[in-house]
Amino acid sequence: MSTSSVMNILVMILFIAIFVFMAKKSSSEQHYDEMQELYRLRGDRYGFYSIMLLLSAWFVIDALDIPLPFSPDTSSIVILVIYVGLIVDTFYAVLHDSYFDLSNENRWKRFCLTWGVLGTIYLLTGVYRVIDDLKALEEGIKVFEGELFYILMGIYFAGLSLLIFIRRNIASKE
Repeated sequence: MSTSSVMNILVMILFIAIFVFMAKKSSSEQHYDEMQELYRLRGDRYGFYSIMLLLSAWFVIDALDIPLPFSPDTSSIVILVIYVGLIVDTFYAVLHDSYFDLSNENRWKRFCLTWGVLGTIYLLTGVYRVIDDLKALEEGIKVFEGELFYILMGIYFAGLSLLIFIRRNIASKE
């Protein structure tokens, strides 16, 4: 089994363990006020609109055979489109203080730490895979698969943790 496969398996196991840990720790009843619900729904809507906009742009680019400086495969486009929708939805909710419920005000600290570590692991895995694939490319083997996913998810998790941390510190000073 290659080092890259072992790394994939370890990251997946870590992700599942963190998800189970956070699911058990989260409260069974979450309490959002009306404004939080409104902002969460608006974030969902904006995320959906961004996905539709990107898909429409991709279909136009593909239909008109507009040359791009790179040649993405279909899976990369799907990952990128979903990623952008997720970013828009989540970051909108965080910026309007509607990402966390009212029942546990200190949950954001654990969230920032956990997702920050996960984001760093994803980023390091993506960078490791890019370096590994560049070495293989020198030998004439083209193997770039999955790096986009790891790097984008690393940016998402680390960026979300940083945004929540900054937003909470600004809110506590007000």
